[in-house]
Amino acid sequence: MCSRYALHATPMKVAQSLGLPIDLDWDPAYNVAAGRPVPVIATDPDSDDPISTHAQWGFHPHCACDKAPTPINARAESLRSSRYFLGSFRHHCCLVSADDWFEWTESHGKRCPGISIAWMASP
Repeated sequence: MCSRYALHATPMKVAQSLGLPIDLDWDPAYNVAAGRPVPVIATDPDSDDPISTHAQWGFHPHCACDKAPTPINARAESLRSSRYFLGSFRHHCCLVSADDWFEWTESHGKRCPGISIAWMASP
């Protein structure tokens, strides 16, 4: 599962690709790790319109104690059945723009990153 990704598209490129206004600025990042703020498209709770904002990468539901682990991702196959993620999956989704992502594999007893490149058509 992805635990690092790259975002080298400019805010203007992301805005054009999505057809949405992006009022954030960010520098290209080629090794975005969990735990840092990342640019996302979310839903404005007051208007239900899409908004661009920064969000902390990680998940800590209100029902979890403070010392509970903070998962950074979830499997799509189990989101609807997982009590841990279900409420947020239904009501608090966001879109994370990524150009590439890293998948870790094991080779000869060592973990090695492999990059997967997202091929998207330009606007």
